[in-house]
Formats: sequence, C-alpha cells, structure tokens
Amino acid sequence: MRATYEHENGDIIITSLPYQVSPTRVIEQVALQMREKKLPMVSDIRDLSDQDEPTRLMIMPAVKPGGPGSLDQPFVCNHRP
Repeated sequence: MRATYEHENGDIIITSLPYQVSPTRVIEQVALQMREKKLPMVSDIRDLSDQDEPTRLMIMPAVKPGGPGSLDQPFVCNHRP
C-alpha cells in the first residue's frame, strides 16, 4: 500500500499513509533529505493533521509551479532515501 496525496494550490497534500507509518517519521525523513540538499525543490513540510483529518501533511515547493526549478511532483512522491 502507498500513501495517497492530492495537489492543492501548488502544494502536495498527503492524506493517508500505509499502516504503521508514522507521520512524524515521514516529516523527519523529508526534513533530513532537505538538509542534505537531496530535495532542493521542497521549501517546507508541515503537519496539518487534526481531529477531522487524522493525516494531512503539506509539502510546499521552493518556487512557483511551472517556473524554473519548479517542484517535480512525481519525483518527490517517488523519491526514496
């Protein structure tokens, strides 16, 4: 099973994760990749989960969609450390 995601205003919104995958661990791994400059097209990741939406992680691009160096969403979603 894979995570499911949506596109919202140029951001990637992760709405569900596989069983036993912690959102905190996903955020830690993405942040590590960002610090190591392996995901330079990502500017920030936020946990927007609440009681109504138990899983909602927002990945924000570093530049506007369609611009030079814009977020390659399939690359980010398929990237593995």
